[in-house]
Amino acid sequence: YLSDLNQSRQQLGRLWLGRKQKLDFWVRVKKFDRESTTLTAEADAWGELWYKRELPRDDVAKASLAFEKFKQEFAETMDRFQVIGAKGAELEQQIRSANLTEPVMITRPDGTKQEGSLHIIDIVRRLHAGAERTRATHGTLRSKFEFALRFRKLETDAKKVTGWIRHGDTILQASHDAGGSMLEAEALLREYERFHTAIETTRLGVMDVRETCDKLVRDGHPDGVSVDQVAVQVEKKWEQLMAKAEERRAIVFASYNFYRKTEQVGKLLEKFSKDCKSEEDPCAKFCEYEINYKREKIEALISKSEQ
Repeated sequence: YLSDLNQSRQQLGRLWLGRKQKLDFWVRVKKFDRESTTLTAEADAWGELWYKRELPRDDVAKASLAFEKFKQEFAETMDRFQVIGAKGAELEQQIRSANLTEPVMITRPDGTKQEGSLHIIDIVRRLHAGAERTRATHGTLRSKFEFALRFRKLETDAKKVTGWIRHGDTILQASHDAGGSMLEAEALLREYERFHTAIETTRLGVMDVRETCDKLVRDGHPDGVSVDQVAVQVEKKWEQLMAKAEERRAIVFASYNFYRKTEQVGKLLEKFSKDCKSEEDPCAKFCEYEINYKREKIEALISKSEQ
């Protein structure tokens, strides 16, 4: 009797351990199912949320931070897919090697039952599909945000160059004087030359904006027209500045050339005046001649002096 009782107890113990192990696997499978479903739902919601977002327009730094946040969240989500997927593969292997007397049966949402390891395989398959959707979403959004961030940087650079152009225009508008003397004309000429040297940086900035626009369009920006218009507007303002600079250049050089020639003429007149006042006055020796003859000689002298 005691022997039979002992055998019954051992059998009951093995049965209990088997049921306990089966229950433990059932709980772990359900937990894995729940974690996988939650992760897939959160990943899909993450993609939908980012599809509705736009990077900040007026602050490149904030736009860059938002883009970095997007990439970090994607990396964290993919890490979760990998970790949970590894848990599922490990759990499936443990169930297959457990040699349970009764299989772990899981009731699916449609009411049908499925063996535990097969159920895990289905979950892992859905998990992989969710990861692929998330990866595809990331690829689409990453391209969108990269183009947006490059466009934001382009707009910022264009605003900076436009500010330089505006500053140059302010300098030109502040000086309409043509100069009242040779010294002033030379000062205006030096000022214009300094201005022309200073706007070389602006010219290079305009070229950089155009090159960036062209590259962005070549790379496939979805709104190439808007991208090109950024460069067009900057180039238009630059051409307007160059037109005003050319007008200013004409005034400055005309003033300088005028006073230079005036100075040259003054020196010639001064020399002629000194010649007429010298002791050997070329006009004096004609005083005794007749008026008509004197007039002819003086005219000849004047002609020679002009030559």
